[in-house]
This record gives sequence, C-alpha cells and structure tokens, in this order.
Amino acid sequence: MQSKANERLAERVEQVLAHMHERLGRKASPALADFVRRFFARVAPEDVLSQSVEGLYGAVVSLWKFAEMRPKGAPGIRAFNPRTEQDGWSSAHTVIQLVNDDMPFLVDTVAMTLAGLGHGVHLLIHPIVNISRDADGRRREAGGEQAGAAKPESLMHVEIGELTNADALGEIEAKLQAALADVRDSVADWRAMLARLRDTIGDLQRNPPPVESDEASEAIALLEWMGADNFTFLGYREYDYGDDAEMMRIVADTGLGILRNPGRRVMVGV
Repeated sequence: MQSKANERLAERVEQVLAHMHERLGRKASPALADFVRRFFARVAPEDVLSQSVEGLYGAVVSLWKFAEMRPKGAPGIRAFNPRTEQDGWSSAHTVIQLVNDDMPFLVDTVAMTLAGLGHGVHLLIHPIVNISRDADGRRREAGGEQAGAAKPESLMHVEIGELTNADALGEIEAKLQAALADVRDSVADWRAMLARLRDTIGDLQRNPPPVESDEASEAIALLEWMGADNFTFLGYREYDYGDDAEMMRIVADTGLGILRNPGRRVMVGV
C-alpha cells in the first residue's frame, strides 16, 4: 500500500511540474523545477494527495518567490491566508513561510513556538536548498550550485488552523522571529559554551571546592557527561555574589547563546 501511495505522490509531483511549465513556459527555470522535487521529497503522501495540483503548485511557487530575498543573518517569516485574487492560489489553512540559514533545532522550535501559542500544525514541509545570495540578500540562482558560493538554507511551509485576525498573524511572526533568534545565538555560541564548561571542569580539578571529595568528583563527572554530547547548551552567563550572599550580580560581557542579552532574566532575583 505504501509503495502505491509513493507512486501516486510521484505522479502528483510530475503533474505539478507539468502545470508549472504550462503556466510559466520559458520562465520555468531549472532551479524552480529542482525546488519542486525537493519540496515534496520528504513529504508523506497522505499529507498532500488530497490537495489539488493548482493548490500544491501555488504553495511551492509562493515559497520559492518568498525566498528570493532574505536579510543576511536573519530569518524571513510570513504568516498569511492565501487568496486566489491576490496570491494566485488559496488554502483553507493559515500558511506560515520561513526561510533561514540551515541549522539544528529549527523544526522543533517552530512546532513548539506554535504549540505555545495554541496552534496545532496540520502540515509542515521542510526542504533544504543550497542558495547563494548577493550582498543585499537577493537570491542568485545561476550561482547557487557553484563551489563555495551556495550555502544550505532551510525553507518551511507550515499550515495551521485558519486565523483571520491580523494581530494573531503578527503575533505568530514576532514569536517565531524571537524563537529563531534564540536558536541562532545558541548554535553560534555552542563551541564557546563548551569551552567554558571545560574551563570550569579544569578549575574544579585544580582548585576543589571546600566540600567532601565524593561531592566534588560527582559534580565533575556530571559536567563531563554534559560535555559529551548529552546536553544541549542554550545559554551561559557568569554571576558574582560580591559582598551580598543574597543577591547575585551578572558579570559583564560573559553572556553567550540566549544569555547574550544582559537584560534577559532566567532566575528570580537576578
């Protein structure tokens, strides 16, 4: 049964490609055709076979066009309700489009952020595409496959229950921007955070704290376990008690990951 469904999906992809060539003619670039195939490469057949060729074509081309321009070092995010008269295609769901540098944790972050806002995900399609861009962030299709020119980017098409309130759509965009900024900071600083962990282990070994030796050994063993790919480091910051044991103070310029911003509080009273 599954092979039959996969065959039907392959046929549907070819139908979308045929529709693309019919609609765009010579404007149907090889890069777009390749993107169509990547878009459906990891999709479960049951997620898309019930949708029309026109609707699937609209979703693919819309995401491709949205990915044409993206600010350097920041995600492109749009939440909207596609309408035929203005977008050339329609959907019964609210659609969220995301374009970002490829990095770990993106899909989980998007899903958790939406869940936190009370939105269940009906469909999430996540092709990875090598894209080269000029200094302004505009996609250069011709250079996309040149050695050293292209970098992998994460493109997402997400569908949730339809929202007609503009404020709700804006909230989704703002929350996803903040969440993906945290991911970017954490991924960028994870090596530095791991280095701080190793420094801490070295300090504990050279200058054991005034506790039982078993306690110190257990603390070091825990830190070593965390540093052996068993823990996801999101942020790091140093604190100083100073003369007041009741109040910790942030040590300036020590923040990494999501704690780069000294205004971000993670503990009560800090």
